[in-house]
Amino acid sequence: MKKHITAAAVLMMVLHVLSVWAQAPAKHAVTPEELVRMTRLSGMDLSPDGSRVLYGASRLDYPASDKPVGHIYMVSASGGAPRQMTASEAGESGPAWAPDGQSFAFVSARNGSPQVFVMPADGGEGVQIGKLLIAPSRLKWAPGGKALAFLAEPEPTAAQKAEDEATGGVEIMEAPKDMIQLFTLSYPEGTLTQVTQGDFNVSDFTWAPDGKSLALVTAKTQLLYDNMTSATVRVVDLAGKTTAVLSPKEGPVPSAPEFSPDGTKVAWRYPTEGSSDMNGVAICGVDGKGLANAAAKVDVHFQQVAWLPDGRSLLALTYEGTRALLRKLSLTDGEAPAVYTPAGVIGAFRLDRAGDRLCFSFTDPRTPPSPWTVKVDGTGAVQLADLNPQVKDWTLPEVERFTYESAPGVRIEALYFKPPVAAGGGLAPLMVMPHGGPDWMDQEGFDTWAAFMAGQGYGILQVNFRGSLGYGLAFYAANRGKEGFVDYDDIMAGVDLLVKSGKADPKKLVIGGWSYGGCMTEWAITRTDRFKAAVVGAGVANYYSNYAQSDINHGVAAEWEFLGNPYDNPEHFTRGSAVYHIRSVKTPVLILHGTDDERVPYAQGLELYRALKTTGKQVEMASYPGEGHGFRKPAHNVDRLKRWIAFYDQRLGIVRTPPAPRGSSPDAKGPASSPEKAR
Repeated sequence: MKKHITAAAVLMMVLHVLSVWAQAPAKHAVTPEELVRMTRLSGMDLSPDGSRVLYGASRLDYPASDKPVGHIYMVSASGGAPRQMTASEAGESGPAWAPDGQSFAFVSARNGSPQVFVMPADGGEGVQIGKLLIAPSRLKWAPGGKALAFLAEPEPTAAQKAEDEATGGVEIMEAPKDMIQLFTLSYPEGTLTQVTQGDFNVSDFTWAPDGKSLALVTAKTQLLYDNMTSATVRVVDLAGKTTAVLSPKEGPVPSAPEFSPDGTKVAWRYPTEGSSDMNGVAICGVDGKGLANAAAKVDVHFQQVAWLPDGRSLLALTYEGTRALLRKLSLTDGEAPAVYTPAGVIGAFRLDRAGDRLCFSFTDPRTPPSPWTVKVDGTGAVQLADLNPQVKDWTLPEVERFTYESAPGVRIEALYFKPPVAAGGGLAPLMVMPHGGPDWMDQEGFDTWAAFMAGQGYGILQVNFRGSLGYGLAFYAANRGKEGFVDYDDIMAGVDLLVKSGKADPKKLVIGGWSYGGCMTEWAITRTDRFKAAVVGAGVANYYSNYAQSDINHGVAAEWEFLGNPYDNPEHFTRGSAVYHIRSVKTPVLILHGTDDERVPYAQGLELYRALKTTGKQVEMASYPGEGHGFRKPAHNVDRLKRWIAFYDQRLGIVRTPPAPRGSSPDAKGPASSPEKAR
């Protein structure tokens, strides 16, 4: 009898397991629709005592809506269930803890236009502070908690309105206009004060520890080019008067300066050469004296720096190779030992007041960005929320990091995304996906495009070619005057390696990328006919004409990349431009371009299209109305990926069975235990 009962029990357990297994949804390749519905992490802040984390999470309910809505969540720094703190239909963003940790501020348009609100940390109603006629951004509390500072474009004056009306809105090329200024909003009274008055554009700022002054990053105009290449670090008092200019010359300053704990010094990142590799960390007295590079002994790209409480060291986020890590930069000896080296990519971080713990975003090839905390010594890392649990239902590629020699003494690092199933059977087609920039890098984070392409059965090759960031100054500068040449060689050496190792079929090679990835794509097919299809996304067809058309690709930026300008050195710009070598193209081409792109203007896509069409090549072009360099409309993002993969499939003869319809992805906003107004 006992044996009979035991056997029956075992049988019941087996049947239960089989039943559960049968009901479990099978994993599937991610769709473009699912990608646009993903929850995005949008800002984090750590409470002053390090016990709680605020983060923003936004989600798009596509196709019902084309506008993402974000809300603010709170979670214990040690983990646990996140609590939804806000819930208006308009959404909220920019959470910022008050200095006493008893409340937090945020921005919302719930009352019709963007306003500043403050909410108790234990929940309740968000209270609007003042009545703004301007749109606040970069909200930051004054150290004493009696005011908030933010950036905004001022209301136009009566004289400006009259001039616009009289001239019909005539604009003078590159003239200062609509410059962003610094404002303060008293708390709780809500009195608005404009601190700076229009002599310069303010792109970022930080309060001094005593709350009596602020360090600003400024530029002479509102133009993106000036703010990227010709910024100044200055200190101003609460009346907006400049008390000291800290940077000795104009140059790139990509983020807010940081005051030392005692308020006597300021630190900021900058490039020692060029405009993109932030390999320098400036330390300067608030009086503008004693400027020095604290990072002279290390050759890494600094993505963020923050003072530690001892005032003798900085916590630094660095991009190195395909990963990001935390280092402790000593101001005493200039050494910067690593303290936290996860296998992925760390995003922006915030320290607590004691300098013991930080919150940050983190992502790896199988995990979209999510909020984490870790101690400053690199121990006790905790993931605080899984914003996209539905990703576990997707078949994702395995990602292999590898290195190879492209030229004598030149080591290249690359990523290979192995597809779960090969499209068309046999060896998987290989898609070469060059990164943008060229002064950027491919990293081991969650890559939505690669996830989609690999899910469709394509292997993906991403190469950090010469000119990429994360490998030191010499590597970053190695493509100067050689764009399209040394980087092309680095990419093709990677292709050859994958073919030789049996991971890629030489008869099923395709290429495609965006921005500089598009440039490299169109250039590559002028040099080889090995690719069966090419997709050019927002690529420069003619560097000569793009010099005058682009919002940033001229002046010092072009001087660095092309060693001159097209009017004095035309051959520097034409020799690597696809349109001047168009007759050698044999590969079918699909061009994707936004009509409102200012970085690589739409005219560049038209130049490539007309050149290919006139010379009898196979070319198609899709134009996306209203889109800039980065697409915003979800329908366009969906169409782009579908059109992209369909073009490859057609040229490779891959025929797919239409997938069965799927329901909407699960609501992944994160656990919500106490939305606004609930107590």
